[in-house]
Amino acid sequence: MRVYSPAKTVADCFKYRHKYGLDVAIEALRDGWPEKKFTMNELSKAAAVCRVSQHVAYYWLERGVVTGRRRRPGGIIWIVLSAEKEQELAA
Repeated sequence: MRVYSPAKTVADCFKYRHKYGLDVAIEALRDGWPEKKFTMNELSKAAAVCRVSQHVAYYWLERGVVTGRRRRPGGIIWIVLSAEKEQELAA
């Protein structure tokens, strides 16, 4: 796998999770995020390009990085960001 940017690499790890394992994708995300190697915006764009944004969003929800809610079981998840949280993720 080629490395273009930290955000693209994380998105690629989620894209190829069946080939390399989900643990590799999670480790890439855990290593890059605390060290501020990419922003939420960069990761969001890379995940959209790789068509894995849904998987990344579920990971963030499960880990409590962002919060969300469903109007009904099985429905779409509405992610709620406060102004402070949005600034934190964008930095």
